[in-house]
Amino acid sequence: MNAYRQMVNQPVTVDLHVKAILFPHEGTVHGYAIFSGVNNQGKSIRCTGYFPGLSVGVPVRVNGTYQIYTDATSGYESLQIKANGFSILKFTTTAEIRQFLLGLNVPGCGPKTIEKIIAAYGLDTVREITDAPDRFAAINIPGVGINIRKSIRDAATEVICVHEAYSFLIKAGFPDKHAANLADMFGRKTELIYKSDPYSFTLACPEIPTEMIDNNLVRNGRYQAASADRIASAIMYKLRLDTAAGHVYSSESEIFAFISNLSGLSINTSGSLRNTYRDAIGKLHISHKAEIDGKGHLYQAEMRNIENSVSSLLYMIHRSPAQNPFSSPMQLFRQGEELSMEQKKAIWNVFDKPLSIITGGPGTGKSFITKIIYEAAENAGLLCKAAAPTGRAARRLDNAIFNGRCVDDSQRPETLHRLLKATGSEGKFIINSGNRLPYDLLIIDESSMIDINLAHSFLEAVSPNARVVFIGDENQLPPVGPGNFFADMIASGYIPVTRLSKIYRQDSASGIVINAERVNAGEFPMCAEKFGLRNDDFFFFECGSAQEGFRMLPGVIEELSGRFGLDPVKDIQILTPVNVGNSGTGKINAMLREKLNPKTYSFQSDYAIGARTFRQGDKVLQTSNNYSLMVYNGDIGYISSIEHDIISVYFPDYGRTAAYTRNQARDLTLAYAVTIHKAQGSETEAVVVVMDKSNSANAVRKHLYTAVTRARKAVVLIGEREAFRNALANKKAVHRNTELANLLREKFKI
Repeated sequence: MNAYRQMVNQPVTVDLHVKAILFPHEGTVHGYAIFSGVNNQGKSIRCTGYFPGLSVGVPVRVNGTYQIYTDATSGYESLQIKANGFSILKFTTTAEIRQFLLGLNVPGCGPKTIEKIIAAYGLDTVREITDAPDRFAAINIPGVGINIRKSIRDAATEVICVHEAYSFLIKAGFPDKHAANLADMFGRKTELIYKSDPYSFTLACPEIPTEMIDNNLVRNGRYQAASADRIASAIMYKLRLDTAAGHVYSSESEIFAFISNLSGLSINTSGSLRNTYRDAIGKLHISHKAEIDGKGHLYQAEMRNIENSVSSLLYMIHRSPAQNPFSSPMQLFRQGEELSMEQKKAIWNVFDKPLSIITGGPGTGKSFITKIIYEAAENAGLLCKAAAPTGRAARRLDNAIFNGRCVDDSQRPETLHRLLKATGSEGKFIINSGNRLPYDLLIIDESSMIDINLAHSFLEAVSPNARVVFIGDENQLPPVGPGNFFADMIASGYIPVTRLSKIYRQDSASGIVINAERVNAGEFPMCAEKFGLRNDDFFFFECGSAQEGFRMLPGVIEELSGRFGLDPVKDIQILTPVNVGNSGTGKINAMLREKLNPKTYSFQSDYAIGARTFRQGDKVLQTSNNYSLMVYNGDIGYISSIEHDIISVYFPDYGRTAAYTRNQARDLTLAYAVTIHKAQGSETEAVVVVMDKSNSANAVRKHLYTAVTRARKAVVLIGEREAFRNALANKKAVHRNTELANLLREKFKI
């Protein structure tokens, strides 16, 4: 054993045949793994590290250092290799090829099928599959069906391509963890992306530091230190980063500061760098159609045109010749209908003005007057349609308008994407400027969630004689996507706005409704500090630190679910301002998954995609629009099965299951906890808001208001009182770089 100790941390390179993959327990390796291999002397050696593309039977060369491994059961100590790199060697025997093909675990590809394939190609089998995959799938092999050949082709080429991408990145100087994740994500496209659009790596994997990419590119000679190419890449990355943060444009001052922090190049103080910067902008205009306006605002392709077009389309609706079907308010409002003056004003504006806005908080009667507007329009002979950005919001609209009434499906509220008939992987809409919506009145709910791109697609499809009413809560956070459409319309000052302020909901005594008003006013909520009183529905459990709140969370969920009769996964949503840190979604999700959805059997293996893992029963969130699957950013579902690299996710808001390929599943993330921003527009039985000084630095009042208004039955706040007070005191709006409000003022002044 002393001899073993002397070998610890000593470098080693060894050739092995992979005998067994100990972790993960099933399928092909895409990231971190532990395997047992046999060297040329027949000795078994255990290896740990990142081995993307590894499969049982593969001959490998492992580079690393010796470490001591202690068996948890027996306490026996032995040497293992902690790898810092590996390569797949050439297959030299049919036995190696046989074991490799068996290790791919392709359904229907057993030993007899493999023998037929090896009989056809011999020692060239793996080279034939990976070098000429389409030919391998097409050429007939007696007794081996085409579907099995295609499955073998896909599995084998993924193994080899992922490994080749990993090897390329290791040679380029990437750490093994980042190289493994990127290789799994981009596969055969990795080298091309590195050469053409390297900052895509850090956009796809935010844990990869931007500075690391930049330094790598300069160190490897891709860019000269002060070149236009380097600055252009940095600007393009900044534009994408800002778009992901919801901005429509980036200001030059922000770009200069970003480039200075990234590379040390001070463009605003150097005349020569100014010229280089202008050259970089010219390159981006040609390569990416980026545009800069006279105010120093730099836009990604088409974003400037989209904002201009949205302002023009809104103005056209405002000037619509649509006639009011009611000669007076007396004709519109039914006898005995109990409506306040502000509600009557809101309803009258819808029919008197082609374009109008209704805004108000929870309990102010938005759903009630939506029903009245819809029924009045129908009675007046108008063809009416209601829609919302999400499936859950559309379902709430259905309940508000029809309340279970049996009507034709074509009348029921839909998501905006379904209304416009989204199609194809790029999100094209069948309903568009050349094929417009047939409706006389369009009611759009949860309008604060609509980003500038979706607003543009919708407005293009509106009929020239139609009227549109946008309904929402101006105190909510802005949309996840770019722009601030709803708030900008209100801020313009030219579109008729009715603000509903009086609480009408029958449960107006509810602590949720009362405290939503208090939060909106910057006041600390009135909370119970323990479960117990029967009528309490709003609680605050104070903690001295993020770690204390983290430890408290499972117990709170258990008590909350028991007290209100809730499913702890489906009916309770954990919300937090951020993704990272002790109380970020990442750490909370990992902990709650083990509490709420543990493995049924100890030998079960989670399905790994890069750094993330999934298992059957997981609650998951869709993080981008996928038009081919008809699932959209913010949708929450539950994994019903994982079979043969297909993840099936049931989405209750749509009442259907979507089948994800491995690549499509990269847009899924665990959703036991989600950020407050991602929860916008959703509703759940109970909400638990986790906030402390470590995660609330950028939280504003709207974060807390949005969080507490997501709950129907109960709200629990967990964290440091000071963190909640700081968020309440921070009443500034969540800033977005947009020009829509100014553009509307210019249009409406004409």
